[in-house]
Amino acid sequence: MSDSLLTLDLLAPVTTPGKPPPPLEPGRRCWLWFREPGEWRSEFYVRAVHSDGMVTVDHHQHWPATVAGWRVRTTAPADPRRGPVPPRNAVWLIQPTRKD
Repeated sequence: MSDSLLTLDLLAPVTTPGKPPPPLEPGRRCWLWFREPGEWRSEFYVRAVHSDGMVTVDHHQHWPATVAGWRVRTTAPADPRRGPVPPRNAVWLIQPTRKD
């Protein structure tokens, strides 16, 4: 195997069919769903996971924000334009920052 192939393999998300994605844990890289423009965005990191299902995320170009857990995933999406199915009466954003 060439070095370039090895490098690409190391950068690919590790997922196994039939196994759940890695858990949301502080410090873990994650992707966040944006309603507008309707895409998953990367380079977010989990700051905190709250008991009410909300997740505080950090990004170098955005303020820290507390968002609904259903908007966050820990593996790269196969299709960055295909979003999650929001729960009925879904909450999108609690506040730009949250301290617990």
